Amino acid sequence: MKTTSIPSGAATTAAKVTPGRILSVLVTTAGTGSGNVQITDGVAGIVIGLVPATITLATVQNFGQYGVPAITSIQVVNVLNGPVMTLVYD
Repeated sequence: MKTTSIPSGAATTAAKVTPGRILSVLVTTAGTGSGNVQITDGVAGIVIGLVPATITLATVQNFGQYGVPAITSIQVVNVLNGPVMTLVYD
């Protein structure tokens, strides 16, 4: 199990460049943006998880007992004024 910080702002973060699983997200700074933060499988953009941009501080969002698999890589596409999060993955 590993973690990576996802910064606020309209940008894409490559959390893992090989196959893996998303396990959970911990919000460390609340967001005020609109829309959803997308967690995708690879740069092709297959959405495997969503986090609301206005999620509150200290919220933990779990992705099931075994997580959600990513076949190629794990990318996180944040939005303008989105939350700062810690992504937990395998």
